[in-house]
Amino acid sequence: MRKRNNLYFFIVFFFYLGCKSQKHDYIVVHSGNNELRTKYYFHPDHSEYARAYGSSVQNDSLTFNRNKSDLIVNEFNYDEKQKKRTANGSIKYVDYFTNLSDIIVTGNPLSVDEVPVSNLNFIKKDLEIEDIIKENCQSIKEGYTNCDFIFPKSNVPPYLPESSTITSAKIKKSKNGLEELEIQGKYDDKTFNYKRNYYYENKRIKKIITSVKDNTSAHSYEDTYTLKN
Repeated sequence: MRKRNNLYFFIVFFFYLGCKSQKHDYIVVHSGNNELRTKYYFHPDHSEYARAYGSSVQNDSLTFNRNKSDLIVNEFNYDEKQKKRTANGSIKYVDYFTNLSDIIVTGNPLSVDEVPVSNLNFIKKDLEIEDIIKENCQSIKEGYTNCDFIFPKSNVPPYLPESSTITSAKIKKSKNGLEELEIQGKYDDKTFNYKRNYYYENKRIKKIITSVKDNTSAHSYEDTYTLKN
């Protein structure tokens, strides 16, 4: 009986190690305020091979394929006449896995810059936001000041007021990575405070809570990343 109990303990233990112990294909579900946003499909080696947006068959989806050192992204859109998703086009990133040398577009895909999630890093764009802040602001002990810029369209933080001008920022880090990102700015003659807090489980992002407050309103958003076997 003792041996059985020990065996049961180790099974449970390895299950809770999270994605690092995966032996089969698995899915990570991204939900925003309890509404399904995206499903990420992974092989056991944690390489993403497909992605579906939303919970409806009418939403777009992608597949990721590797051909030697090239990455091929295939896009599928819902066809009303055929009542199913059909291929809309593809993007070939030549030498993506070595040193990107060319991008070849076939058809009419809209999924520019949509590439596989690497090492389960779902906050890659958040880290790029940090780099943009560092490049455009003056660093001080308390954070960043003397900012006067608008984020590029491809790097606008989620839920940030549209066409906002950034004036200052603060960034906190922990051993897991980003802990808190706080941004002050202005839009439409209003000033606002934007804050993102990051929560981890087994070094993998589990939840992000974003709050946006301006002169007249306050909003909160919760994004979760859940592992599904």
